[in-house]
Amino acid sequence: MKQIAIYGKGGIGKSTIASNISAALNEQGVNVMQVGCDPKRDSTRILAGGHLIPAVLEIYRDKLRHGQDAHAISLDDIVFKTPSGHLLRRSGRSGAGNRLCGTRGSHGRSRF
Repeated sequence: MKQIAIYGKGGIGKSTIASNISAALNEQGVNVMQVGCDPKRDSTRILAGGHLIPAVLEIYRDKLRHGQDAHAISLDDIVFKTPSGHLLRRSGRSGAGNRLCGTRGSHGRSRF
């Protein structure tokens, strides 16, 4: 498994670059999982054809709100497959001030 991380200040095209790299690798037959961490959901939304992918924390809170066990989350709940074969997952939370994504917490819990 190879991991590619794209960092930088806002507005420089990180989501566009990440989505294009994922699309190019996918077209070459490489299995790709895009883990989006941008608060506007751009990187996963591009690959999902405009559909919004919920963040892991959003799914977790929704399950708790409906009385389900906190450990009831499965990979099928948090990893979404597009018709073209991309696997998509969103970490962190939506909105400005998203500080969770650059921490060890978001990446350390992502190991499946």
